[in-house]
Amino acid sequence: MNISKSLQWGLTSIKVISIILISSALAWELANLNVYLTDSQISPHLKWIFWVERPALLIHGIEAIIGGYYASVQGKQAFSYGVYTFWVGFVGLLELINPEKVS
Repeated sequence: MNISKSLQWGLTSIKVISIILISSALAWELANLNVYLTDSQISPHLKWIFWVERPALLIHGIEAIIGGYYASVQGKQAFSYGVYTFWVGFVGLLELINPEKVS
């Protein structure tokens, strides 16, 4: 296996893992909203998850804004690239900035 195939496999793995983790973070936020609206409580043993997932959602949101802006500067569809970058993270920015080296 040469370097470019292993790099491509690694980037694809990062994208898949990122989509799974960001989906999980959004699910946790929805569950937390449900807990808040129903006046329930989350176990204190699970509250550490919010300290991990909220910064991740914030960082991915910032990356999405940067990706959307950079895509619009390049004359591409800003919303599509922003959403894609939100789900896959920094790898989406790499693909947008330098697609020939990442692909």
